[in-house]
Amino acid sequence: GEERHSRAGRPSPIPLATAPRPPRLSCVGGAVAMVPPAAADPSPLVAAAAAATEVGAAACAAKAPKAAPVKVVWVMVDGLGDVDVRAVDALAGASPRRGEEYDSGGCRRAATPLALARTPALDALACAGLNGLVDPVEPGLACGSDTAHLSMLSYAPSTYYVGRGAFESLGAGLDMAPGEIAFKCNFATLETGASVEDECPVVVRRRADRNFEALGPTLCAALDGTPLPGWPEHSVSVRYATEHRCGVVVHGPGLSGNVSGTDPLKDGRRLMRCEPTDDTTEACTSAKVVQVVSDAFRRVLSSHPINAERRALGMTTADVVLLRGCGVRLDTEPFPERHGLRAAMVAPTKVIAGMGIQLGFDILSADGATGDYHTDLGAKAARVASALRGSDPETTRTYDMCFAHVKAIDDAGHDGNAPLKVNAIEAVDAMLARLMGLLWREERGVDGAGAPLQARGTRPKHIICVTADHSTPVAFGDHSLEPVPFAVARLVDAVEALGEQACLEASTDPSPIRICDPSNGLNCGTGDGCTCGDNECHNKLTCKRRFLLSGALMDADTNGAPGPDFKGGAGGGAPPRARRRRRGR
Repeated sequence: GEERHSRAGRPSPIPLATAPRPPRLSCVGGAVAMVPPAAADPSPLVAAAAAATEVGAAACAAKAPKAAPVKVVWVMVDGLGDVDVRAVDALAGASPRRGEEYDSGGCRRAATPLALARTPALDALACAGLNGLVDPVEPGLACGSDTAHLSMLSYAPSTYYVGRGAFESLGAGLDMAPGEIAFKCNFATLETGASVEDECPVVVRRRADRNFEALGPTLCAALDGTPLPGWPEHSVSVRYATEHRCGVVVHGPGLSGNVSGTDPLKDGRRLMRCEPTDDTTEACTSAKVVQVVSDAFRRVLSSHPINAERRALGMTTADVVLLRGCGVRLDTEPFPERHGLRAAMVAPTKVIAGMGIQLGFDILSADGATGDYHTDLGAKAARVASALRGSDPETTRTYDMCFAHVKAIDDAGHDGNAPLKVNAIEAVDAMLARLMGLLWREERGVDGAGAPLQARGTRPKHIICVTADHSTPVAFGDHSLEPVPFAVARLVDAVEALGEQACLEASTDPSPIRICDPSNGLNCGTGDGCTCGDNECHNKLTCKRRFLLSGALMDADTNGAPGPDFKGGAGGGAPPRARRRRRGR
């Protein structure tokens, strides 16, 4: 919202020094409230936004046929928010959009990944409708994806949040009955020489390997149904989720979700022991059972052939399953009943899919959409369009709303990889352009060949909203308290801003939209060819240039030395104000 571009027939750029600040929203208690930039002098844009909403509603009523349904597309870009990465020169080659360092008003341009990315479709959406900043849960809170999604879907986390584990496990395909507990888990690596007899060895890597899709299902199958010595009435189920993650459900009598996990939340810390968080008998019993589960998993993994092979090759091993986010099944009013919308969700990330299941969304899959760096975003756009059109191959239902979740941008922030985050944002923009084209064909009432589809009175109208659940700055490598951008517009206005021809051409492009591609020069595989100077970069998804978690620039030409923009100190490019960050992943 801070950088304004002139277009044909649109206002000239407004200097940042005199431009009205965008509205900032806060999702407090499950309801969205507008927060003026200053209480004594509310921004003119706040009043303009309200007026535009009324005018837009009146225009819709005047122009649209009475029978035309209105459908909503909500694209949630996980971890989109960021702060100024400062090393503008290092990112100059990442995007052709970069211009002068200062704008016409003499203000320094923001050097966030979103500002550096070339995003014509996102720009058109922001230009055509309303845009600003939103605090996903409340101002000043560094929230997780689970609480942020709950809040933005109108379920106050303070009332409805019951732990992340149930979301991950349900999304992975595990069943949960009332009274059972579940965990969101990581395969992790312990210190060299640690034995299964050691109670609290050091966790050297909380993520054994992001590229774990071929091995994770095999390890989960080996862990599923592991006997629990001393607890014959209890059992455990395990399913693979994505990357290094899996879901775990503990079955049996007398269980409670009021227990801690075993995850230390940071590399280099000792494995935690599960402890009750209250004095009830159920919590004490649950803590003992969960600790037995953790120890039993370590024994199975220590002798598994996959780890023996990886150890021989000098690769990281999956020595332990870190249990965290203990939760129970959510009992609440489903989203379709609460809002009167038949809703679908395209979310390969299991924790988001599991939340959708509990809130009453229909979960749709898309071929090639994996929830990681190798995902095909074009397939996701096609699935969203088919769900709203009522021509979905797996269901005969017609939906009023479709929610699409994109994960890889958050991963790039956690990995401290600024060029990859820029590239991921540009891939999301290409997905949005394709989605706009597919929906525009439906709204015009023609198919890909231009043949008529429907009578004029039944053509749907569409509203598109793009936002994020939280900020994941590459300089921090973790979630932070910064608000996130949002933009919402009618499809007809967004298509006018971007250009109809650009939308229609994007919708017919058969090639996949991938974040990782050899043509973009980014290394998203095993680290082969990386010259960043990090001998263990095959687990960090580095490329020619990457940022350390401290914010220092690592440049290929300096053989691992800090780049010229590094000023020292924790946080590097972070603003000089206190930050409350959510710990761990």
